[in-house]
Amino acid sequence: MESRTRDRETLVRRTVQAATQDMRPEIYARFDEVCVFSRLSDEVLEEIAKLHLSRCLGIVRRQGHDVTLTPGVLEYVLREGWSPQFGARPLQQAALKALGSAIVPRLLESKGHQVKGVISYDRKRNRCELVAEGELSAVG
Repeated sequence: MESRTRDRETLVRRTVQAATQDMRPEIYARFDEVCVFSRLSDEVLEEIAKLHLSRCLGIVRRQGHDVTLTPGVLEYVLREGWSPQFGARPLQQAALKALGSAIVPRLLESKGHQVKGVISYDRKRNRCELVAEGELSAVG
């Protein structure tokens, strides 16, 4: 544990040193605090993605639609929503894209009436699709 603390202190010190070298003093002085973030674990990223999917699905259901998700949708959101540069920030957009791109075409077809089905991840097309429950085995 002590070595992790030392490693983190070294990382913070190097980050501050790089920032002071790269920024003009009047710009650097505007920062109140330096925050160095560690990479999120896969487990934490998965929990964040599940949270975003749950929130998006809640919005869809409150609009009166009867939609469920397959586990593949989580895989899609994790694949499309994680970025080494931005971490978990793009996960919310990926969750919105997964549900929106699957539901909107069906909503337009039904002229705004209730949408019902299962959203599944189609790996071949790398997109999420809304299918009727009976059609689910055909999507893969």
